[in-house]
Amino acid sequence: MLLFGCMRSTSKDTMEPPEETDTEVTTESEETATDTEETESEAVPTRWLAIDAGSTYTCGIRLDSTIECWGDLGSYESPPGEFVALAATGLFACAIAADQTVACWGSDSTGAASPPGGTFLQIDASDEQACGIHTDGSLECWGETYWYGTASAPPGVYRQVAVGYLHVCWLTDAGEIGCWGAPWGYEGIPKGPFVAIAAGAFTCALDAKGQLRCFGDGDEIAGAPTEGVFTAIDIGHDYACTLDDAAAIHCWGDDRNGETHPPKGVFAQIATGGSHACALTPEGEAVCWGNNDYGQTTPP
Repeated sequence: MLLFGCMRSTSKDTMEPPEETDTEVTTESEETATDTEETESEAVPTRWLAIDAGSTYTCGIRLDSTIECWGDLGSYESPPGEFVALAATGLFACAIAADQTVACWGSDSTGAASPPGGTFLQIDASDEQACGIHTDGSLECWGETYWYGTASAPPGVYRQVAVGYLHVCWLTDAGEIGCWGAPWGYEGIPKGPFVAIAAGAFTCALDAKGQLRCFGDGDEIAGAPTEGVFTAIDIGHDYACTLDDAAAIHCWGDDRNGETHPPKGVFAQIATGGSHACALTPEGEAVCWGNNDYGQTTPP
């Protein structure tokens, strides 16, 4: 560790032997300077542009547009370069680079970490499959297709895609919802238009007025907020979190690890994982809660 101008001078009146006194003072000064430097470093939290939570890890895009992950994603390292969006999930993650191409890393047992070519506007992923919307508005998925359904999307222009547990849902350019895969994750699709969608074991969407509509099969549907105005929604496997119009977080569903007990405060982004969740403050500081067995709720 380097020290910058922190040495303390020795008094001329110090008793002999001066060499020993100088050595002791220098050592004390170095320790003081080191403690001060470490304190100053700890006082400045890392800032992030975006964040997403996987099953046992979390990834974020730093202010310099590089990716850093923490928790347990095995020995896989995030790709170099600059990125603008990311999607973390089970054993792999994907991100959109500055040139709008997609890079993925992690387990590739189903091909989900081997993205197609082309340029993308938005991506999402869950367990064994990933999907993205190309810059021309078309939808493409890769990875496991047996349970999730066909990877060949109907022709058209898409606004957003959400990959849930064994199903995929999307918003068309007109804001209507379409889905494929295991039907219990999207039974009772409501009529739109909607402006945002998220999927896990169930599915939720937000309309232009900020009203929340959840559908599918499960107790989590009954626990969704029925009143309020919301600006964002994200779903873990069997719990979900929203941001309301006052920038406060509301969560519901499975709470075995405290994932539905978010911190108080004002937040700009939310991200739900397997059994933990994270949020970004307006200043870009990451705050996480829930299961921390692998350090996934302890941002660097």
